[in-house]
Order: sequence, then structure tokens, then C-alpha cells
Amino acid sequence: MVTFGQVFLMANQNPILRWMRMDPVTTLNLTFDIIIFLLGLVVYGTKKNVLSLWVAIAFLLFGISYALTVAGAGDPMILLPLRTIGYICVIVGLILQRKH
Repeated sequence: MVTFGQVFLMANQNPILRWMRMDPVTTLNLTFDIIIFLLGLVVYGTKKNVLSLWVAIAFLLFGISYALTVAGAGDPMILLPLRTIGYICVIVGLILQRKH
């Protein structure tokens, strides 16, 4: 006979079941990151606005960090540089936009 504790332990060890039980805040952030990334690429492709390209790159990095978090690989030594570079991309894009 399998106990509830054994089923719970098996569910936590199965990566597919872990993926299905994602944190709603992290999942929402990941979803918005993907949308903003895609919109940034579309705007850059149509208007050649450099800021939108920098924002797209930043949100790609943010999305990667949230995807790693959802996958259970959210090591701060990986997440911190990804998010830091993402914020730097937004800053660079705004500075370049200001100069034009």
C-alpha cells in the first residue's frame, strides 16, 4: 500500500509534476516577460527603435531567470547576474534613446 507521503514525495521528485505546480507569481512574471520580449522584437522590426531592442533583450534575460526558477534551477549565482544584466540593458536603452 502506498501512503500519501510516498505519493507526495514522488510528485516532488517528478520534474513534470513540479512544473505543473508552478508558483503563480513567478508564472505570471514569466508570461509577461515573454510577451514584452516578443513585443519588443516586433516594434524593433517595424520601427527600428533601439530602445525596444534593448528592452526586448532585458526581458529575455528576465524570462530566462524566471524559467530557471520555475524549473527548480534558481541558483542565486545564476539569477543575480542575469537580472543585473537585464536591468543594465534597460538603462543602456534609455540612455541611448535620450541621446537621439
